[in-house]
Amino acid sequence: MAKSDFPGPDGLPLVGNTHQFASDMPGFYEETATHGRIATAEVLGMGEIHVLSHPEDVKQVLVKDRDRFQRPGLITSQVADLLGNGLVRNNGESWRRQRKLVQSAFRPDRCRAYVPLMADNAERFAQSWEPGQRYDVHEEMTRLALRILVETVFGTDVDYEGLRFREMIERLYEPKNKQRVTMLVPKWVPIPMWRRYKSAIDHFDEIIPELVAAERNADADRTTLLSDLLEATDDDGDRMSDEQLRDELMTLFFAGTDTTAATLTYALYLLDDNPEAAERYYDEVDEVLDGRPATLADLPELEYVEAVISEAWRLYPPLPKLTLEASEPIEIGGYRIPEGGLVEAPQWVLHRDERFWDDPTEFRPERWLGDADRPEFAYFPFGGGERHCVGSPLARIESQIVLATLANSRRFSFAADELSVSFSFVIHPENEFDAVAQRR
Repeated sequence: MAKSDFPGPDGLPLVGNTHQFASDMPGFYEETATHGRIATAEVLGMGEIHVLSHPEDVKQVLVKDRDRFQRPGLITSQVADLLGNGLVRNNGESWRRQRKLVQSAFRPDRCRAYVPLMADNAERFAQSWEPGQRYDVHEEMTRLALRILVETVFGTDVDYEGLRFREMIERLYEPKNKQRVTMLVPKWVPIPMWRRYKSAIDHFDEIIPELVAAERNADADRTTLLSDLLEATDDDGDRMSDEQLRDELMTLFFAGTDTTAATLTYALYLLDDNPEAAERYYDEVDEVLDGRPATLADLPELEYVEAVISEAWRLYPPLPKLTLEASEPIEIGGYRIPEGGLVEAPQWVLHRDERFWDDPTEFRPERWLGDADRPEFAYFPFGGGERHCVGSPLARIESQIVLATLANSRRFSFAADELSVSFSFVIHPENEFDAVAQRR
C-alpha cells in the first residue's frame, strides 16, 4: 500500500516528517495520532512508521498476533554494541528461552527481598540533600536508582566507588541525553562523546567477569539478582552463557536505572505541582511510617503512594512508545501493513486519550483507588503480552518504597512550571530540572 493510501501528517519531499520527529517527538506522535486510528508518517532512515492509537490494535500487535511481529533490526542495531543480544534486541525462540531464564530472577518473593536496601539507600540519600540547596532532581534520582540497582545485582558489599559505576552510566547515557546531536553523528566518528561511550562499554566488559567470578565463589545463601541469573535454568537444564549474562546485565543497567529515575523525578514534580495530592501523599506516609523507612509490611498500607506512581506512569510512561516490525504482511484496522513495516504503539498518546480517561492531562492519583471501565491497552506503561517488561514488578516495589521513604524528611520545590520531556528508549527530562530541597 502506498503512503498516500494511509492517513497521516503532510511531510516534505525526501525527508517526510523527519523534522517534527527530531525536534518534538511527543508532539510528533500526538499530531500523527489525530489523523486516524492507524496513521502513517515518514522519517528519514526509518521509512514509514505506522502509529496505532486504539487499544484494540495495540492488543492485536502485542497479544493476538504477537508471533507476526519482532524487534526491529533497523532500530535495535543502534545499540548492538551496548546491549548485545539481550532481551531488548532478541527475537523468536532464542528470546523466549532467554526471557524465561531472566524472569526467574524477578519472582515476587525475590523482588520483595530487596526492600531493606532500597529503603536504606533512600533514607541515606534524603539526608544528604541540604535544605535550601538547589539540585538537579533527575540527576539525583539517577544516582539513587543506580546505587540501588548495583546493590540489588551484586550485593551491598560491592565496591561501588572503586568500580566507577556512576562514571560508567554517565558516559553511557551521554549520547541519549544529546539525542538530537547523535542522530546526525554516527558512532564511527571519533568525537569525544563517542570515545567516552565506548570506554564505558569497555569498562563494563572488563569488570563484569570479575564480579561474576566473585558471585560464583560467594556463599550459597546470598540474595542478589546476579546469583539468581547464574542459577536460572531452561527447560533442558542449561544455564546462561557468559555472553548472555553480560548482555542481560548491561540491559538491566542501561534500561533499569533510567526508568526508575524518571519515575521518581516525574512523580516528585507532579506532587509539587498539585498541592492537594501532595497533602494526601504526605499524610499517608506520616500515618503509616511515622518517620521510619518503609518496609515490606508497609506496602499494602501505602495505597496512595502506589496510586501516585501509577498516575506518574500514565502521564510520563517509562516506555513512551513501543516499536515492532511486521515479520509478514498483516492487516490492522483495515490497513495492510507490509512485511518489514514498522508499527508503533505510543503509550504517550493512549495514556492521554480523552476517549479512555477523564481529564486526561490532569494528575489525579485517586483514579487508581477504585475500579475503572477502560480497555486493557489504554494503559500499558511497561508493554504487554509476552513482551511485558520483565523488571516491572521490581520497578513498582522500588518506586513505592523509595517515594515513601523520601517523604519522611525531604520534599522538593521545583523552579520551573513545566517539566521537559525527551524520548529515546525510555523517557527522561530533556534538560536539567532543578528544585530546592526542603526539610519536612
